[in-house]
Amino acid sequence: MGKNQGEEADYKALSLAVAEAARRAGVRVSTSEVVDAARLLALYAAISSKPLSLEDYVAVFTSVYAKRGEDEQVVVEAVKRVIIGPEAGRASVEQRIKRDLEALGLDYGDKISRHKLSSLKKSDRARTAYARLKLLGIIRRSRHGEYVVSQEKAKRIMGEIARRYGDIDNALAEAIANSIARNTSLASLLGSELLKYLDLESLNLATLAKLYSNLHREKWLQKVITGIISRKIAEGETPPNPERIYDILRREGMDSRVLAGLLRSNPRLAARAAKDYGFQTVLDIASSIASYDSQRAAEILAHASGLKQSQKTFLRNYITRLGVTYALELAKHTGVAQLLARAVQVRESLIRSLSRPEEAPAHLDMALAEYEKLVSEYNSASSEIPDRLRNIIEGEIRSLASLVHAASTGNTYALLKGLTRQLPVWQALQFLTDVASASSDPKTKRYALMLALLTWKRAVSTTGPRLSRRRKYTVTRGRLDARKAIYGILRFDPYTPIYRRRVRTARYVVVLDKSGSMREYSLTALLASASLAPAITRLVLFDSEVRVIDRLEQASVPKIISLLFKTSFEGYTDVVRALEESTRGLAPSKLVVISDLHQTVPSRKSVDEVLRGMRTSGWRIAVVAPPTLDPRLARRITGIVKLYTVSKPADVARVIRRLIAA
Repeated sequence: MGKNQGEEADYKALSLAVAEAARRAGVRVSTSEVVDAARLLALYAAISSKPLSLEDYVAVFTSVYAKRGEDEQVVVEAVKRVIIGPEAGRASVEQRIKRDLEALGLDYGDKISRHKLSSLKKSDRARTAYARLKLLGIIRRSRHGEYVVSQEKAKRIMGEIARRYGDIDNALAEAIANSIARNTSLASLLGSELLKYLDLESLNLATLAKLYSNLHREKWLQKVITGIISRKIAEGETPPNPERIYDILRREGMDSRVLAGLLRSNPRLAARAAKDYGFQTVLDIASSIASYDSQRAAEILAHASGLKQSQKTFLRNYITRLGVTYALELAKHTGVAQLLARAVQVRESLIRSLSRPEEAPAHLDMALAEYEKLVSEYNSASSEIPDRLRNIIEGEIRSLASLVHAASTGNTYALLKGLTRQLPVWQALQFLTDVASASSDPKTKRYALMLALLTWKRAVSTTGPRLSRRRKYTVTRGRLDARKAIYGILRFDPYTPIYRRRVRTARYVVVLDKSGSMREYSLTALLASASLAPAITRLVLFDSEVRVIDRLEQASVPKIISLLFKTSFEGYTDVVRALEESTRGLAPSKLVVISDLHQTVPSRKSVDEVLRGMRTSGWRIAVVAPPTLDPRLARRITGIVKLYTVSKPADVARVIRRLIAA
């Protein structure tokens, strides 16, 4: 009995020692868990036919103390330090370092000449030994060259490694992780052994590219790295140096998804891609990108086709309306492209004549002159233009004729109305907002605001969903449903009075990113939100600044439109502050975020930390993001939020309908 009590006391002391070591490393271990670990060790020892091994102790303590995945390795090291002891760990470290010095033919305090250093790196064993000693600080550099530290200094380093890491492999893993972003050449000397210490998936694209360049002796490891690079780009990660990544992947081979990611990052690569992979491949990629980013698709096509600047402008203006293939055909027809580019110039001059009243005469004169040139050039070249292209040009001239007539006769109202009809909703709202703020004529200002309101309402009615009108029937309270009550009487039901009431709509907070990359998505989301205003407690619009609108159904439309277009153009986006402001003063409910979650303003917290904190406090969060969402961030927030990726702005309304209107 006394022996069992002594063993139990030993297990309690051991459990407490391991718990204290784990606590020092940042793992939370409660007193009850210490007691549980001691009891489990006693039971384990009672049923085991031989003394417990180190693996047995590790299994017991990790099962009790390691509540999170990242805690497991910390607990393992704590067990080793307590059971094996620091001296055993130090002996192991000393033995490993001694073997590496012997492989290099060096001793403590030796100086290493350049000739000797180059000869050392010729064999694989010597290269890896040199890299390990260099990473651990046993080999250092001075202004006179490299040298091995003294034996006293080496002992201090070994003791620190044994105390902090318990094992030389853990020390090497941390040294590589800390140094690889600055210098990949040293880590690359480890060759295939690098995989033992480093998770290549955790590296960013820039570091992977540098590592690839330094691993010229390890062809199979280069293939592993190119596979990781390809997967990261296909998932949407943006490379900091697309040209370098393109050179690497072109040698190893890449599929169309990876090529599309590189062309999105740098459209100038389209010229090289058209030569290497064929123009049709680039055309297919541009067609897929045009569904959600027409401007970038136009740039890719322009570089792949070698178009001039005027033809590039034409592509950017017509690719959405005509489609990629048709717009490219028009752009390549030099005469047609010039005519349509002139038509674009006429329309832009008319827009400026209204949005910039102080320059109106000059812009009107330019519009009239350009229109006359357009008609004259078309009449002289119409016989050389194919029929289907001629129909497009004639349609443009007809639509411009009414605008030019209104401008020449001074009919501002007709010009405003005509331009509003011909522009997409986004551009029309921005144009009318600019006219209302710039005009000094009260009538023109009122008319522009009226057109903006009508355009807004029409867009809301066509874009936005409707709130569910589901009803709940009950026999206790609500409005009497006469029809069902009569049917109940006729069927001799015991509860004849039937009442109905509307199912209560859940309340939402909607956060919209109105920065440059998200404007079109946010407009669609804002239109959908406006149609669901009774269900929205708070609307937050943000870029580098955050605007909060409470009680959306009571907010004026001009105020909402002006806030949408009042954007700072420094290119900054403060997602963290927007998320914090969106929940300030509100009880936890449901939150919908429409953003790519790119935090470009320096912040103490990361986006995923803020989302995790909101989720912990009770908020249920849905994020609607474009394809440009960082895949690393997407992986970190999986499980915290419901993530919806939309390929084009029109899909935002469908997702919001599913989230709010249902």
